[in-house]
Amino acid sequence: MPANKQVRRAFLDAVAGWLVTLRERADHAPRLLPYILAALSDDTPSTVAAAMCHLDVLGAAHEVEHAALLADAIRFGEAASGGAERAWATALQQARAVYGGSSNNSGSNNNKEVFFVPGPFTQRPRLGTRRLVAAHLAPALHALCAELSSWQTAPRASAARLLVLQLVLAEDAAARHAQVGVVAMH
Repeated sequence: MPANKQVRRAFLDAVAGWLVTLRERADHAPRLLPYILAALSDDTPSTVAAAMCHLDVLGAAHEVEHAALLADAIRFGEAASGGAERAWATALQQARAVYGGSSNNSGSNNNKEVFFVPGPFTQRPRLGTRRLVAAHLAPALHALCAELSSWQTAPRASAARLLVLQLVLAEDAAARHAQVGVVAMH
């Protein structure tokens, strides 16, 4: 990403615009979506907020484009779409999710397990956003795992941050790709 924050923001807006307006956006999404996701860990709060907004718009567009596939999940709630969603909902009912938090936060958890979802998330992303990221996780995961073995610190740190964000967004779909991540961390 560019060093200048105004250039990064303009680049983010241009990429998001392409992902919404290009006719062949499905063909370009695997290459362009990582730029939107990388902006979630930008050091400028307005760029992070813009990336969250763009992801929400992309998720809404994904829901419209794949309405038939997502109809049951949207109509009856995500618990109707599979056991993994029910497990997620049950886990959240039995525990407390802290969005945008860290494990260093203190406070009463009423003897419940606490899930810390890393920032910038303040709530669970919409279904379309999660499904969009999950659909493009495999190619991104291979590239990120390759970057994790870089000898340079900055690319390794960026890859680690982006990997965490993609795993949070992909939720249960990330389990299908666990072997790739485990091998990369070895």
